[in-house]
Order: sequence, then C-alpha cells, then structure tokens
Amino acid sequence: MRTALALVILAVAMCGCKTALVYTGSVKTSDDQKATEVSKVIEDEYLRQGLQREHFIGAPTKAYYWSSWVTPVGSTRYNTLWVGDWVKDGTLFIRIVPQPYCNDASREFGEHIRGFMTTKFPDLEWTLTARSELDWFR
Repeated sequence: MRTALALVILAVAMCGCKTALVYTGSVKTSDDQKATEVSKVIEDEYLRQGLQREHFIGAPTKAYYWSSWVTPVGSTRYNTLWVGDWVKDGTLFIRIVPQPYCNDASREFGEHIRGFMTTKFPDLEWTLTARSELDWFR
C-alpha cells in the first residue's frame, strides 16, 4: 500500500514537469593540460557558433579548468542554451542544457558539436550523448 501511494504522489508531482534534451559527454586525454587544450579548441567553436562566456556559474568541485557559455539574449540561432565544460583527471567533461522549451536548439547544437568533435578529435576517445532529463523549472 505504501508503494502504491508513493507512486501516485510521484506521478502527480511529475505531471507538470517536462523533459529537457541534455547532451553530456567527455573527451579522455593523457593529462589535465592536454584536456584543457582540447577544451580551448571546442570553446573556439562555441564562439564561432555565437555563444558567449558567462561567469555566474562556479566551477565543479576539484576542476582543473572550467568554462561556462550561454546563448546571448536575443539570439535566434540556438534560442537559449547553457554549455559548460570542465577538466578533471585528464578528462574534459561537456554538458549542453536547453532552457525551457528549447529542445530543438539543444539537438541542433549538440549534433553540431558531435560532428565537430568527430572531425577534430578522431584519435581521442570521446562521447557526446543526448538524453531526456526532467526539467523541474518548466
């Protein structure tokens, strides 16, 4: 009975929630300096795609290097995205998160970066995958 009640409460709570198409990935390198160099190459592509650096979100715990990017206000190319990357233990981690109702922008930008990484880093072990996550703010 408790399990059934918990499931009902969870279902009711989630009815108002939507999902966000979030891309997460990583690029494995030999050390933090090499991962930072890879990050700089990808960040140049963020700039070419019209994103701008933002300084309000702090670095993840024990990150060697990090950066945070957003779509400028008024941009129509990718609507509103937040992109973060950070280096820890020789790996560059990437996260692309759409703002409310911008899953198409996330998909377009995520697939663009996936193609970019395929071209730029054919010899490195990397991933960039999309998955739906609950977006509690919608």
